[in-house]
Amino acid sequence: MALTLAAREPERVRSLALLASAGLGPEIDAGYIEGFISAANRNALKSHAAKLFADPNLVNRRLIDDLLKYKRLEGVDSCLRLLAGNLVSDGRQATNLRETLARLHCPALVVWGSDDQIIPASHALRLPSAVKVEVLPGKGHMVMLEAAGEVNRLISAFWG
Repeated sequence: MALTLAAREPERVRSLALLASAGLGPEIDAGYIEGFISAANRNALKSHAAKLFADPNLVNRRLIDDLLKYKRLEGVDSCLRLLAGNLVSDGRQATNLRETLARLHCPALVVWGSDDQIIPASHALRLPSAVKVEVLPGKGHMVMLEAAGEVNRLISAFWG
């Protein structure tokens, strides 16, 4: 969504940081998305939440309980289903934003976890040369949680 906004209103964007971004390649774990949306209890949600992280120890009872509370909020289910419908088509990403990224006239940083099980880190390869790419080894889709300090350092240095 940030990349789409940057393309639609470039005068409002000075720089862009994308973390494990959708839309930069066709592959996506569509089963994860549907499973996450439909999971209604701890046991059903745990295996899907585990795909978010390279370190399975980060998927604890508190995280699962917090996710379930979030999923039970009014409107969340319909919002998640709408996002999934726009994001995935026939088991692949519905939108390709690589060309959009190439056309941007602002600096861009892409950060990915090498062990992302939802959207492969290979999507960070062969991006336009103006895009700074950082793939953090041993991190998953939630790279911003697994390596918060490193991601914050990268973004601060990029914006610095």
